[in-house]
Parts: sequence; C-alpha cells; structure tokens
Amino acid sequence: MTVTGRERDGEVVLWVRDTGCGIPEHEQGMTFQRCFRTVDAQKRAIKGSGLGLAVAKAIVEAHGGWIALESIEGGGTTVGFGLPLPTL
Repeated sequence: MTVTGRERDGEVVLWVRDTGCGIPEHEQGMTFQRCFRTVDAQKRAIKGSGLGLAVAKAIVEAHGGWIALESIEGGGTTVGFGLPLPTL
C-alpha cells in the first residue's frame, strides 16, 4: 500500500493505493454504499462488513470534501479524497 498527499488549490489531497485484485468496473459505482462487498470478496471470504468506504465518504463530505475511487481489475485500487484547508 502507498499513501501520498499534497496541497492543491486550497485543499489537502490524499491518495491510498494498493496492488490488490482490483474491483470490476461494473461494481465500482456501488463501492461507497453501506454494506457493499464485491462478489470476489464474498467468494474469497475476505473479512469485512462493507462499511469502510461508506463511513469514509460520510466523514469526508461532512467536512466539505470529496472522495473518489479508481480501480483496475487485477491491478489494484486507488482511493483519493480532498479536504478544504482552513482559512485563517
């Protein structure tokens, strides 16, 4: 896993990238829904409740930010989010 970040246009932007199995394109639109687990995660009995990204999205958006996901099946996943920097 790789975590990178930077300041950009008045916000802090962070990316978390893994080299896992990736998420099929037809399932990517559901990844931020509560209790969603990919078919592969269910088949392989990968532990989890499917709440992590839904909770992360709620927290980030409650603070005025955004969150996005990019994934290539068989090639890993990147989740990025941005939060506005406070004005002084």
